[in-house]
Amino acid sequence: MKMLFLILVVLKADAPIFVSPTSACLTFFCRTNFKINFPVPHFVIHCSENVLTLQPAEEILRTLHDNAEATQLFKKGDIKVRIQSFKIFTVGNTKSDFPHMFGNIMQGRTTEQKAHLSKAIITKLKAVFPQVPVVSMNVIEFEKETYFNRNT
Repeated sequence: MKMLFLILVVLKADAPIFVSPTSACLTFFCRTNFKINFPVPHFVIHCSENVLTLQPAEEILRTLHDNAEATQLFKKGDIKVRIQSFKIFTVGNTKSDFPHMFGNIMQGRTTEQKAHLSKAIITKLKAVFPQVPVVSMNVIEFEKETYFNRNT
């Protein structure tokens, strides 16, 4: 006979975690406002070359890093940010400047957490680039089972 246990752990009145042992693993269902730190977020900024004349690259990197950290989804030391600028590009068949952020993060966060991450970063970067018509970001998850690095 297979038994299913449901345990409610209350960390804060508004942030319970439901833990349910199934098979050989634990499944965590977290409410949106509960923060769990997952390693290895990589943020890659693609932009037109001219964007780097509007703001120094170091300032853009720091802004993205600080805002990613402020979401409390990542540990400060785990956040990696890079910029790649393009001389040859089109945006809607124009040469309009653009910065686009790709957030590559480990699976396990809720849709709400990922949306909050994108919105927080874009809100700040729109203020950094008020003259740039398109500032955008998307979040891509990668599977823990297929991620390997030097330490795994």
